Amino acid sequence: MKEKLEEKQLQNKSYSLRAFSAKLGISPGGLAQILSGKKRISINRAHEVAVNLKLSKEEKTLFILLVEFEQSIRARSDAA
Repeated sequence: MKEKLEEKQLQNKSYSLRAFSAKLGISPGGLAQILSGKKRISINRAHEVAVNLKLSKEEKTLFILLVEFEQSIRARSDAA
């Protein structure tokens, strides 16, 4: 998601985190926490984000897999 935000900001210098969060359907504070790694994104939310970003099928699949992978790693470290 950071890459997509950076792309938008390169295209439009005044493109804000607030505008990006509105596009994704996530609150600005929630998005800031996700981007900083303080909050996890759910699989359901990841699907919504992929649709809202109009990701290709391959990009969507990779994005969902990365979210699932991150969740499994965090779950293992939380259990340890």
